[in-house]
Amino acid sequence: MNELALKGHNNPPDMTITANEAAKDLSDWMAENPVIETHDAARDAKNQIDRAKICLKELDDERDGKVRPLNEKVREINLYYKSPRSVLERVSEELANRFGGFLRAEELRRIEAANAARRIAEENEYKAREAERVEQEALRNAAAGELGIDTKAVVVEANDAFRDHERSQRAAELADRETKVKIRGIFGRASSLRDKETLTIIDPLLVMATTGANEEIIKQLKSLAKAYRKLHNRLPDGVEATIEREI
Repeated sequence: MNELALKGHNNPPDMTITANEAAKDLSDWMAENPVIETHDAARDAKNQIDRAKICLKELDDERDGKVRPLNEKVREINLYYKSPRSVLERVSEELANRFGGFLRAEELRRIEAANAARRIAEENEYKAREAERVEQEALRNAAAGELGIDTKAVVVEANDAFRDHERSQRAAELADRETKVKIRGIFGRASSLRDKETLTIIDPLLVMATTGANEEIIKQLKSLAKAYRKLHNRLPDGVEATIEREI
């Protein structure tokens, strides 16, 4: 037994004790009356159910009396902090939107720079391949006895073209690596743009036909069906109502 309930002397008993006692009374009654077969037994069962309902109400009233002051205090505390929090959230969100705008613009600028660097690398690669072809052709012609070929000049030109190609290739690779913008702050991880997936349901019926309807979807559909009946005084197609008689 709850010792706190015994210390109040004239105080009413703790409703949890009363509820437990009521539950035992109902259990004992059902043990003695496993099947309700007579009108008198049904009336007695009704009295038992009514007493249980009264006990449940008193149990909730007692709980509410203890919880209500706490809930009111919690509401006061929440209201106290709500306004400054809301203002800070709105101002912070506006700054975050501007910060995101900078990140998107900067990322676009870097992507364009990377594309330009890649085009330069491709052009220098073509020039290097062409200079190499000219070099090899000049060397073959010189070896075949052709006069007036400046072997040193064609070799130097090919080497310079190849070095230009290597430099531009490294610059293009670096530009590709730096397309993602990261900004570090005073704490936490660096901020950067990330892919955010947004799903759009184009054909709800096709989705349900593919995935099947779970309990949550069925619950939402029932709610929609009831709302539809309020507007049109009938259930929508595909919904069937059954009536069961109960107390």
